[in-house]
Amino acid sequence: MSSKNLSRQQGMSLTSMLVVAFIFGSLLMFLSQTVPAFIDDRFVKSTLVSLTNGSMSVVGKSPRTVRDNLSKQFSLNNVRGAASDPKNWTIERIDDHFIVIIDYEVRNNLISNIDVVMHFRHRLDTRNPEICCTDRAKP
Repeated sequence: MSSKNLSRQQGMSLTSMLVVAFIFGSLLMFLSQTVPAFIDDRFVKSTLVSLTNGSMSVVGKSPRTVRDNLSKQFSLNNVRGAASDPKNWTIERIDDHFIVIIDYEVRNNLISNIDVVMHFRHRLDTRNPEICCTDRAKP
């Protein structure tokens, strides 16, 4: 190769490679702290929807049955932490239907004193299960 061709070659400098590696590493660390919470949240939504149909239906049953069904499904789907804590559940019986609210917060440490905080709120009205788990479901 002639020296003319070598002078035209360009690439990333060491500094550029370190910046790209830092950005990629930061993104990977952020995703590793947030994605599991969103996966658990998907299981929470599907569990709430399952309370209105099939063998898990709670229509006409007691609040204790609702609480037991939630606990069993969260255990089965390996949902841990704040979502599976009954302190974050509100189960209200009105006539023959239920309003179930699961309101919880997930806090994960990112770096030193920097935390990632995610807040989830799901509301199920067994009379209108099609609008479960959306902000439209608020009273």
